Amino acid sequence: MIAIQCRWMFSLAGGVPRATPGLLTLAQWDGGWRVVAVGRNESTGSPHDLGDFAILPPLTNAHCHLEFSDLTEPLGEPGMSLPAWIKEVVRHRRAADTEGQRRASYLAGLAESRRAGVATVGDITTLPWSPDWISRQDASACPGVAMLELLSLDVARVDDLIQTASRHLSNATPWRAGLSPHAPYSTTPELVDRACQLCRETGAPLAMHLAESREELELLASGGGAFRELLESFGVWRERVFDQPRGSIDVLQQLARAPCTLVVHGNYLGHGEIELLSQHRDRMTVVYCPRTHAFFRHDEHPLPSLLAAGVPVALGTDSRASNPDLSVWNELRCAAERHPSVSPAELFRMVTTTPALALGFAPMDLLGCPIESLVAAPIGAGGDPWESLVEIPNVAPLLHFWQPPDSRGEL
Repeated sequence: MIAIQCRWMFSLAGGVPRATPGLLTLAQWDGGWRVVAVGRNESTGSPHDLGDFAILPPLTNAHCHLEFSDLTEPLGEPGMSLPAWIKEVVRHRRAADTEGQRRASYLAGLAESRRAGVATVGDITTLPWSPDWISRQDASACPGVAMLELLSLDVARVDDLIQTASRHLSNATPWRAGLSPHAPYSTTPELVDRACQLCRETGAPLAMHLAESREELELLASGGGAFRELLESFGVWRERVFDQPRGSIDVLQQLARAPCTLVVHGNYLGHGEIELLSQHRDRMTVVYCPRTHAFFRHDEHPLPSLLAAGVPVALGTDSRASNPDLSVWNELRCAAERHPSVSPAELFRMVTTTPALALGFAPMDLLGCPIESLVAAPIGAGGDPWESLVEIPNVAPLLHFWQPPDSRGEL
């Protein structure tokens, strides 16, 4: 056994965020090192002193699109409308539409996530995609949920899409499988209902982009606006899908029938929607993507109202199509800057416990954590540890900063 000490360690034992002076004991376990004691030195020697460092449990990215990880900068321009941006996304997808290109981008995003201290991801997967892209080694280092994107405004395609979804859920994969009816402007109510039913039957998680933009709200309410123009330009407009006024609350009532739902973005959720989410807080989580929100210059996110109502909120990176990187830690720092009333401890929960539970994983804390999944960063020596935490510019795997002894006890 060996012990390491540092300025602070942050944990979530019992679901309660804690900051304490850092002291961990590690032992060799199944060919690697694992934390066997927290706050105690159970080794026979003195701890290895890391100095002014913080050690954290693994991070979870509740929402990403790894297929866009080949991008070096976001598509379009900051402040553009969502419909205009979607045109850029479609253009990019058509230019990078070979399976080899998609696989390379996917694996690049997975590697980038690991470098950013992320150990669990919720990825929105589009075809062509294969579970063979994820090796068992990758799945062990970074478990996740591959949530198959479903989109079509053609009612005649619902049966075929649900059959594809069913095959995805039953397909053996190193990752777990889930579904993602894309958004209210790209799916029919029938498709959403059937996807929720399939998730009920299988216990699979479900994610849907909702209340993301004012243009989306306008389309649901009136059947018109920029989204109608976009859909008409693509030749996929279906009048009957939008012939009756609807709102986000109607979609939420559908999603509440699924066993585990991630409501992605939620930038324009109102009081009624928040109340409904609160009533179903046992199985519905909002995923807030702060830097994507900032890229589109949306109105202020209702994060404080959601938390006040007891709605679980997780943070996600979205994709490199609207974000410069896949660091969920940078999402935490952005949220801290934009929402100073939200405590750092609550933000910490939003990149650890809450997203893990939303994706169907048991949250991993320090105790029992393999050394490969521990996260670390230099931290200021003075002041409140939680305030110092949100000032950390970047985090990385502990092994980036420190290597344990080899099997002979040598460093």
